[in-house]
Amino acid sequence: MQVTLLNKSKCALLMLCTLLSGSVLARPFNYQFDQDDAQGFSPFVDAELGYNSNVTHANDNEIDSGFVTVTPGVDYTYRKGESRLSVLYIADGGYYFDSSDDNYFDQYIELNGALQFNIRHRFNLIYGFYDTHEERGQGLTEGISRLVNDTIEYQQQQFLADYTFGAKQAKGQIKLYAGLETREYQNYRTIDSDTGTKYNDYELISYGGRFLYRIKSGAQAFIGVQREDKQFDYAARGLAKRDNISDYYAVGALWQLTGKTQGEASIGYQTKDFDHNSFEDFSGLSWRANLTWQPKQQTKFKLRTSQSAEDPDQYGGYTDETFIGLAWEQQWRDRLLSTVGASWEGDDFNDGGYDGREDDLTTLLFKLRYQFSRQFSFGARYEYEDKSSNVSDVEYSQHIIGFFSKVEF
Repeated sequence: MQVTLLNKSKCALLMLCTLLSGSVLARPFNYQFDQDDAQGFSPFVDAELGYNSNVTHANDNEIDSGFVTVTPGVDYTYRKGESRLSVLYIADGGYYFDSSDDNYFDQYIELNGALQFNIRHRFNLIYGFYDTHEERGQGLTEGISRLVNDTIEYQQQQFLADYTFGAKQAKGQIKLYAGLETREYQNYRTIDSDTGTKYNDYELISYGGRFLYRIKSGAQAFIGVQREDKQFDYAARGLAKRDNISDYYAVGALWQLTGKTQGEASIGYQTKDFDHNSFEDFSGLSWRANLTWQPKQQTKFKLRTSQSAEDPDQYGGYTDETFIGLAWEQQWRDRLLSTVGASWEGDDFNDGGYDGREDDLTTLLFKLRYQFSRQFSFGARYEYEDKSSNVSDVEYSQHIIGFFSKVEF
């Protein structure tokens, strides 16, 4: 099972966007600096004008609004031989014409180093810092967006180190990794003696390893183990802290065959043990797959699916989370690209106030992008979310229409 440092989002659209584009600009941890051999400064600016039918993800009394977002950033890369050092800064600002309480300004900084001492020893270090927010009706305010006057803000730090022993074409390789993630909420920290965002501050330590064996050129099988130790900073009066340890044991494969098929898939066993006996522990099947099939140069299909026990954003216990996403990318002309995607996420809650709750989140995405020149592209998108549940307060539907552009200097 692959190491997971980013907190699992409860919004499947974020996962679908990752599936479609390879990274989400607002949460770009492990930004893809090494896509080519370029170095130096690379500034860019994204902008979008659009309409959101349900800004606060509410079940009733929806707020609809036009919006504009501007997202400038710059990355710098220095290369020496096979090694690389990179820095990234992104600012992300959003303004809602009819819902100023949901305006936001986020920032992200990343330091990213890929060091190769020789063909057998490779070392990667990544540090990321977010100053960001949760949209109303998502995360801690899911189903209760009416109780807050603006977005929930938090700061998150992430650190990841991984080491690989073995040449890239060696028969066997060993990979070891360790990570640290911390989150601290900035507002609504203490609403009263029992509630407040500070009770969701946490520290997550992850570590594990893999042994990979080359089956043939372009294909490797692996066995892996991972541990995630999550500790919360505070306990509300009369409630137990949700501290827990998750272990993963998995077998899987990596492949890139004939330039048409590539991916990673694993299946294994997961346990989640809580420190306090008021929560039910978990043990069971877990899987993860991320596959790409490109039958023609202009056509690409992507599949992503996973199953695991995750920490819910609210209350205690765990959720059985199942996700599946499909996407089709088509290059119609040299400069015109279309994307169609759909996803489904199911969450079954155990313990912690919402025992027996079942959520289903369906998302659709249509996007058309025209690459006018190497530096400038523009396009349009339509996104749809529909959440159903046996807890009516968390149900909602949302439509987003946007017209976007990107300039790379």
